[in-house]
Amino acid sequence: MNRRQKAVTWSWQKGLALWMVWLKRPFSRVANRTKPSLPWKPLNFDSLEDYAQWLPDHVEWISDPLGVEMSWSPKTEDSSPWLDIVLPQPAPVKQVKLYTPDGNLIAGRILAGEQTCEFTDNTDNVITVALDGTVIESFKLEIIRQKDRKPWTGGISNRLLTEVEAY
Repeated sequence: MNRRQKAVTWSWQKGLALWMVWLKRPFSRVANRTKPSLPWKPLNFDSLEDYAQWLPDHVEWISDPLGVEMSWSPKTEDSSPWLDIVLPQPAPVKQVKLYTPDGNLIAGRILAGEQTCEFTDNTDNVITVALDGTVIESFKLEIIRQKDRKPWTGGISNRLLTEVEAY
C-alpha cells in the first residue's frame, strides 16, 4: 500500500470509529424521539370480506414474473402432463395465451368445452390459441411435446409455463 492509500484508510478508520463511539448514539436517540409513532393495536375484522377490502389498500404486492416459484413444469418422468384451469365463473373465452420461457412448450392441445385446439412446432415465448368464444367453466391444457429439460438445473429458462391467460 502506498502512502496515499494508507492515509485514506487511516482517515476512514478514524472517522468510522468517531461516528460509532461518539456520534451514532446521540443521533439515534434524537431520531427515535422525533419520529412519529402510534401505539400498536391489533386489527380486528368482523368478516373475511372486511379483511379482503382492507388488504389491497394496506399491502403492496410485489410479484416476480421471472421467479421460478411463479412458474410450472411437470415432473420429468410424466409422459403426458396436463393442466386443468378452472375459471372463477363461467365466461366466454375467445383466446388463451401461454407464456413459455425460451419456447420450451413446442406442441400441445387445449380442450375447452366441446372444442379442441392444437398447436404444433412452436418456437416462440408466447403461444396464442384462438377459441370460438363459447362460455366455459374450465379448460384443459395437454402437453404433447416440450424441449428436453435437465432435472435440477433450475432457473426460469428450464420451466415450461410462467403464465396462462384466458380472454
